Amino acid sequence: GWCGLNGKSFVPMLSGFACGIPGIMGARTIEDPKARLATILAVPFMSCGARMPVYVLMCAILERLTNPTVAATVFVCMYLVGIVVAVPVAWIYTHLVMKAKTTPFVLEMPRYQLPRVRDVALRVWQSGVAYTKRAGTIIFAMSVVIWALSYFPRNDEMIEQARERFLSEQTVPAETVPKEKIEAAVDATLMENSYLGRFGKFIQPVFEPCGFDWRITVGLLGSFPARELIISTLGITYSLGGDVDEESDDLFEKMLVSTHADGRPVFTIPVIIGLMVFFALCMQCIAEVVVLARETSWKWAALSWTQMTVLAWLAATFIYQVGSLF
Repeated sequence: GWCGLNGKSFVPMLSGFACGIPGIMGARTIEDPKARLATILAVPFMSCGARMPVYVLMCAILERLTNPTVAATVFVCMYLVGIVVAVPVAWIYTHLVMKAKTTPFVLEMPRYQLPRVRDVALRVWQSGVAYTKRAGTIIFAMSVVIWALSYFPRNDEMIEQARERFLSEQTVPAETVPKEKIEAAVDATLMENSYLGRFGKFIQPVFEPCGFDWRITVGLLGSFPARELIISTLGITYSLGGDVDEESDDLFEKMLVSTHADGRPVFTIPVIIGLMVFFALCMQCIAEVVVLARETSWKWAALSWTQMTVLAWLAATFIYQVGSLF
């Protein structure tokens, strides 16, 4: 209550731990428009299920560098990061920006009865159609754009050059190299030279204070359609293909031994924790941005995305810079 939210804000924020979209849409039950807006802006800070693969993979590496107790503690703390940040953010919006008044929580309990299948099916159909029309088209269009940026430019000459370069680096006869390994190496080269890969390398200095290399930066860009896509993007950049998941031993080993150009390991303890905190605070999800814009406006959606990205960058930078001192 002290942060300016009422009891009705609890349910949308709790829903945000499963997915931010129903949490944002669930704020419709809040009558006060200012409290409703503050709740909507706080929901994306909750760690949804899409962040789970990132936490699992990073904590697996962290366990190897430290011990299981530390990794488990960090994993649990990641779900507390969003709450710790969301509460003061909500206070700032309700007390300093919008100056909303705290309203009492009044809930009218409906008459209990068994739901009718026809009513449930009709409601699901109407909600599904409304979501598809209002948000689905924009989400699809933006997903296509991200895919195109990660796929092009591409032609037969580039593919052949990438294949020949990979085979020339092998110490065994070319005909003995597995086809899947060749294709994964070619995909990695094409990803590195794609528009998304080039842009990732271009803005990589921005993430240098966070300790992120160009592969992590490209993974952050590629995960904008959905947070968990960073796993498959890292799989491609590490020449393992896009069908890897957070439980892939090959990806785990590749990331564990990866180094910078000067020989420094990429995934140190400060980098791992900083990357998880970045994902805990950053709105890496097209669907969430679109739904937030539909429920409020594109101005608030842009403001929310910007503030969360800045907070995520500042937190990751602080963790890396301070952690590196030790």
